[in-house]
Amino acid sequence: MKTIMKKNDNFTIIANNLILDNSISWKAKSILIYMLSRPKGWSYNAAEISKHSKDGINAVYSGLKELVKAKYVSRKKLADGSLCYYIFENKSENNIIDCYEKIANQENPN
Repeated sequence: MKTIMKKNDNFTIIANNLILDNSISWKAKSILIYMLSRPKGWSYNAAEISKHSKDGINAVYSGLKELVKAKYVSRKKLADGSLCYYIFENKSENNIIDCYEKIANQENPN
């Protein structure tokens, strides 16, 4: 039996393909769903994520590694040494970032 609740605000809509993806663990799904629920511009880091869970920082690192391997998360090292994370609800969109970076490099070869 399905229960449908009307939601007015403060909720997140998640694609079923993510929820039904059996190639990643529930831990990884939970981390990704948490990340997708955060507002635009939110700073992603393992320490901050672990503050919102009973799991420790090592579990968060493990889940993030799994998400990178599954292509739901992409990490790019910036010139200043910091990391930039790209989050994808649909892992097939991951290659879009590489395409944008190639275009940007062609426009600005320096």
